[in-house]
Amino acid sequence: MSSKGAYLILTHVHQPINKGPDKGKMQTHETCEFVDRYKRKHLQGSTIIMDVVKREFIKNTYRQDGLSYDQVEEHVIKGYADKYAKFLELVNAPIPEALLLEKEEVEELIEQGRKEE
Repeated sequence: MSSKGAYLILTHVHQPINKGPDKGKMQTHETCEFVDRYKRKHLQGSTIIMDVVKREFIKNTYRQDGLSYDQVEEHVIKGYADKYAKFLELVNAPIPEALLLEKEEVEELIEQGRKEE
């Protein structure tokens, strides 16, 4: 299906809430995968497929809402920073500045905690 590469795949499933105070409202379940090949099932069922080396979309069902690559990447960094960083390092893809800054902030907090002990 696809040539070997480095892809981030986001899938969103929307389901109604059947019980409790939010009954009748919709909830969204998100799945994030990091793969070297995407399959037909990914093209059919995913919301977004990103080529992290070329930094471009293969599929973006939110494009009509104006959702950019950088906005999706920011969302991924917020929710999956460690896994995303490891994947980018593994595939020798560029590390976004936001991910580096966040990592530095975490390291700074760890250092401050050590000084207080």
